[in-house]
Amino acid sequence: MAVVPRRGSYKVTMDPFLPHNSSSNVQQVAPYSRGAPSPPYINLSGIHRRQKDEEQLEYPVLYFAPHMLPIIGPDSLSEDLVAAAIGIKFTTEKQSSQEWRWNMRHEAQPITDSLLVGPSLVARSKDFLVDAGITMAITVIDPRLIPWQATMRKTVMDAGIEMHVIPAESATEILHSLGDTINMINQHLVSVFCQRVRAAGFSVDDVVRDAAAAYSSGDPKEICAMDAQLATLRGKVLLTCESGNSRSVTVAVAYLMAITGEQMHVVVQFVCTQRFCSIFEEEHKRVLLTWNDILTAKLEVSKAHRRAAVGQTQMALIAGPEMSPRKEKRLIADVYDDIKTEAGPAAPTTTIDQSELVLDKDRYEGRGYFAPFIDTNLEDQNRLT
Repeated sequence: MAVVPRRGSYKVTMDPFLPHNSSSNVQQVAPYSRGAPSPPYINLSGIHRRQKDEEQLEYPVLYFAPHMLPIIGPDSLSEDLVAAAIGIKFTTEKQSSQEWRWNMRHEAQPITDSLLVGPSLVARSKDFLVDAGITMAITVIDPRLIPWQATMRKTVMDAGIEMHVIPAESATEILHSLGDTINMINQHLVSVFCQRVRAAGFSVDDVVRDAAAAYSSGDPKEICAMDAQLATLRGKVLLTCESGNSRSVTVAVAYLMAITGEQMHVVVQFVCTQRFCSIFEEEHKRVLLTWNDILTAKLEVSKAHRRAAVGQTQMALIAGPEMSPRKEKRLIADVYDDIKTEAGPAAPTTTIDQSELVLDKDRYEGRGYFAPFIDTNLEDQNRLT
């Protein structure tokens, strides 16, 4: 029974969690909460680590992953062309976190050579847009604030820069738009790269071929020299939100996760090193975790399709068209070790003992019987007997 005060008086009410036929001998076994269950906290601590010796600091480095391109699209872009347009190695500036000043949060910082992140107010400066070489501006904003962005839109359009607005009232809406946003960024960077190469009087195929040869050599000096030559031919995308610390940073992390194939915490550390004031709220961290799972699932499906295609080709060459390829769909026998497989006269058969079959059994390991309430009278009787 619980005592609940009501306007100066006290009213005795029954605890709604206790059984209706409860008496004084009924006790709860474990504490409970009346609130809704909440997801576990996502810990990203240790990102802003500092060391006294600057030479001992470990600065993250990311690399373009060509195998991620088929799952993020578009399929029409070749791996060598995208690598030449955005680069293959993304490094951080050593002075970013060491010399960070408070007023730098009101500026835009380059996350990579082709991607900058900052607050919306930086897009209102035409001089900044021109000096930074911005070719496309993307703002992630609450749709209720879109009418207030007329000044920024006019400034960007007057500078001859492509402008896109991603309305996102919640973090879930950001997740829904990530695929289209990443495709849009890659297509824009490739388009600007091809236009500038042709305007300079070169052949796109020749430039891409030379870049691929330099990147495949693995020589750091040759790669840096090639990046320096291609720097003036590459476009730049500016990602903004109201503060430049939350929504735009979330999109930037999701973009780098998609083109590098790295896990969330690695990319978050990379971005925080560049823009030290980045803030990742729980809803945004959960969006990035979901995005990481989506990329992983797409990658596994892509690998399965490639294996199936290779298997079909090899079987057709070796055994002829009569032999069908093995299906990629998993069976219980593939994941459950205790299932016995016996070879019959026609084909292998799988025998399953239904009494022993427990799917998802890891969750129940070491878990005993649990009841939310116990009757102390029964407990006393059990002790006496």
